[in-house]
Amino acid sequence: MDLLLPLLTLAQDDAAASGGFGRMLIPILLMFGVFYVVMILPERKKQKKRTAMLGAMKKGDRVMTTSGILAKVVGVSDDEVRLEIADGVRVRFSRQAIQMVLDSATASAKDAGQPALADGGETQASS
Repeated sequence: MDLLLPLLTLAQDDAAASGGFGRMLIPILLMFGVFYVVMILPERKKQKKRTAMLGAMKKGDRVMTTSGILAKVVGVSDDEVRLEIADGVRVRFSRQAIQMVLDSATASAKDAGQPALADGGETQASS
């Protein structure tokens, strides 16, 4: 027992001198904090925005599905959307299959058969 006591005292002194677990805990908590701010918060914000977009979808909206199909919404139910992809061609999609609701400028340009312009409708003459 006499030999064990000095070893225990030496081990306690080393732990106190190095800071022990508390000193390791601070960098680990900082890493988790940075990870949360950089990775999780933006994803939550994006998910809330998508949920709001899908909830606000209504009949007459122009949408693009995750497979790239451009269509017009002709009916909406709880978990399903009916889309018209061509005259008289209607299909049913899950709400989750909607990638985005297109804005009215893009929708009106598509209906007119003209490409939508990002600069407010002005075309540039090519030289």
